Amino acid sequence: IDKHIDSLLSHIRDEKPITSRQFIRLLHRLANAKPNLIPTITQSLSEADLSCYQDNMAALIEKDIQQTLQTIQKSGIEDNDEIDTQES
Repeated sequence: IDKHIDSLLSHIRDEKPITSRQFIRLLHRLANAKPNLIPTITQSLSEADLSCYQDNMAALIEKDIQQTLQTIQKSGIEDNDEIDTQES
């Protein structure tokens, strides 16, 4: 997977918006399985150019991206809960 991550992440901006949405919604699973890829995944999500989609679809995909980023971030926080508690 590591070798092919760029190719895989190209589906964030798939020509079919439904494919893009489904792929984005499942990316947190890849992040959980391969934590070393989290920076690459989050960067690709954050920098995704959605201009190829109609406005209404782009808004839905943007919402999916934000939810996925939050899920990935929440997973990271839960894993480092002890550190966060000490900083508070």
